[in-house]
Amino acid sequence: MGSGIAFATGLGIMARLINSGINLSALLPFMAAVVPLCAIAVGIIFYGESASALKISLLIMSCLTIGFASSMS
Repeated sequence: MGSGIAFATGLGIMARLINSGINLSALLPFMAAVVPLCAIAVGIIFYGESASALKISLLIMSCLTIGFASSMS
């Protein structure tokens, strides 16, 4: 139930951003990097998942790499 609400909310926010004039080619790479980082933050904060500094830094670096690779034309 919660994941469905989060998905619908995210879809609504993306639709509003696109409607307000943000280019889809700029939004998708940003979302490809932000969504995994938010999922990691929820897991650590709300579910008490353990995460070392090394794991978090590797995940952040991989999200930045995905975002950078997605923005290349």
